[in-house]
Amino acid sequence: MNWDGLTKGIIAATRAAFSDLLAQHKEEHFYAFALYTDSDCWRVVPAANSIEKYNEKISNNGEGDASEQNFYKWYSGEWAYEAWGGDRFNGICGKLSAACTGLEEEFYAFKEHVHLCMNDALLSLDKAGFWGASRSGLCFS
Repeated sequence: MNWDGLTKGIIAATRAAFSDLLAQHKEEHFYAFALYTDSDCWRVVPAANSIEKYNEKISNNGEGDASEQNFYKWYSGEWAYEAWGGDRFNGICGKLSAACTGLEEEFYAFKEHVHLCMNDALLSLDKAGFWGASRSGLCFS
């Protein structure tokens, strides 16, 4: 597997997916962007959430318990924009599924490399200023 090429592909797909999201939801204040994969490491999926969508979820579900609120805040499967722009990752997902089919002992090393590529992609976007000059306004209590 060309790990450098995978990282570059993830960077491009992530930039495209999240740029589209931000352009379509300019009125929202985003606090989290993430990439995740499945247990088989066949897919890379983007996810994001905004303060507005988080508050809406808490309000609609009547969640007053702090542990439940944290679950909705940080579990990407509950985020409003889970898998947003996922189609931009189709080529990456095809390469991953082909590369890991039949792996046995090598699978854990493969999975670690995929996680590193995802992390490196997010760090690269951060270093390039994609998330903005200051992220301090993205956090909330």
